[in-house]
Amino acid sequence: MRILIAEDDAVSRTILKRSVEKLGHEVLAAEDGLEAWELFQREPALDLIISDWMMPGIDGPELCRRVREANCAWYTFFVFLTALGDKEHLIEGMQAGADDYLAKPLDREQLQVRLIAASRVNSLH
Repeated sequence: MRILIAEDDAVSRTILKRSVEKLGHEVLAAEDGLEAWELFQREPALDLIISDWMMPGIDGPELCRRVREANCAWYTFFVFLTALGDKEHLIEGMQAGADDYLAKPLDREQLQVRLIAASRVNSLH
């Protein structure tokens, strides 16, 4: 799969990028939501976006809303990677259009499960 990572923390971004690549996927990485949005608009058929919630410029929920409002010929699975695990943020993220969540710190087995689910959902579209 082609996966876009939007994470403003350089260490977290590097860990996530390497983890996804080790699972055999192609990765594009953005330092914030605005860069992620620009990459999404330029890159054809991204299968998955993994986005931090809190980022400068465009935050994760706004990025997710923009992705969902874009008229694309493909479906992009959207996962939030965040330390914000309360029900209020979960509901807000899902209402913005997210498909799933991953909690920080990153658990590689949980990441692998989300990638499998994204692949299955995308194959249905």
